Amino acid sequence: MKHVILFSLALTIMSCSVFKKEPKTEPLDLNKIYTQVDKQPEFPGGNDALFQYLGKTITYPAAAKEAGTTGKVYVSFVIKRDGSISTVKMLRGIGNGCDEVAMEAVQNMPNWSSGEIKNQSVRTQFVLPVNFTLK
Repeated sequence: MKHVILFSLALTIMSCSVFKKEPKTEPLDLNKIYTQVDKQPEFPGGNDALFQYLGKTITYPAAAKEAGTTGKVYVSFVIKRDGSISTVKMLRGIGNGCDEVAMEAVQNMPNWSSGEIKNQSVRTQFVLPVNFTLK
């Protein structure tokens, strides 16, 4: 009797491990633009280098200086799998030439490191706030 119980217990344990279902993982859609990723895209050299690039590239438009225009411009763009920039859009601007200057700076950025999901490069949407202040 003791052997029968042990045998049935062993058989139950084995059948549980055989029929255990692994959670399904959906394959990545490489054409999709992701907003949440495991590893964020990064400008070459990091955030400090990004701020330096913007500081060198963006000149305060004369019309904005004269009008005293200040504020944040929000530029949305996609970082493709190869790190290049595409689909540059103005989300919120402040006018007087600031919007165009910020968009041009983004369009001319060097390639970034791409975003990743499960160690695979994916297209990632990024929103960059660009601050315009007068001193």
